[in-house]
Amino acid sequence: GKRLLAAAQESIPKSDDEEDGDESDKEEAQQLKIHNKLMGKIVQLEGKYRFRLANKLRDYISKHKDINCKIKTIRGHRLSVTCMAMDPTGKDRYVITGSKDGSIIKWDLNTGKKVKKVWHAW
Repeated sequence: GKRLLAAAQESIPKSDDEEDGDESDKEEAQQLKIHNKLMGKIVQLEGKYRFRLANKLRDYISKHKDINCKIKTIRGHRLSVTCMAMDPTGKDRYVITGSKDGSIIKWDLNTGKKVKKVWHAW
């Protein structure tokens, strides 16, 4: 966190137009640049991690043809999914996912719909 912020601050050069403006405007403009750079980095990394996981899952499924399943995207969490659990035997047709938003969702794999959603009490 702090190292990424420091790196973002160092990598954004101060522009010449910032020299003439009000001090608070210069600070606000600099903060906006840092925010945009950090958000761009987060989006970039999130996409890479999602892509890596999806590739591993796709490869596993293609090697184990006896699993007889499809890859499907289901949406329901506000933030990224951090964990997933399913019955290793494949008999239970549900999957449980947990997210950074504090929610846990039980999904029906046949329909792709939410069966139950529970929120963490912060």
